[in-house]
Amino acid sequence: MRTAYLFIFSDATGGREAIRAWANSEPLVLHWRYDLPHSFYIVSEATADELCKSFINFNGKKGRFLIVEASDN
Repeated sequence: MRTAYLFIFSDATGGREAIRAWANSEPLVLHWRYDLPHSFYIVSEATADELCKSFINFNGKKGRFLIVEASDN
């Protein structure tokens, strides 16, 4: 099932370019876009935990970030 997530990040992660590079290279990310500073919208069939682990594998433990499911609640 496809789920929408909000990915919020600090500049210490490498910024927008680092997140974009990860999103473009990660097969778990089906679609992404950004409209707000320090935030990406991500669509995936993976869980937030799987996406988090994938980003840590890609980027190491640089900076802080949060991946939360966007729900109708």
